[in-house]
Amino acid sequence: QPGAALGQRAYCPVSGVVFEVKASSPHKEVAGRPLYFCCAACGAYFSQHRDDVLALRSVSPPKGPGPVPGSP
Repeated sequence: QPGAALGQRAYCPVSGVVFEVKASSPHKEVAGRPLYFCCAACGAYFSQHRDDVLALRSVSPPKGPGPVPGSP
């Protein structure tokens, strides 16, 4: 869900709740992209347990392009 846009449905990486992303939705930057939360409490929890939440929810910063097909 990193990079979700306003009006899209996203899951909260802390609670797992699916919610609609609004301008007022709490968010933090992950690899330069917004990661939205369903409520301020989840945003605060994320701030204190960032690495644990990212690992648990398998949210990782985007990686660079993969190998070029046909390359060694």
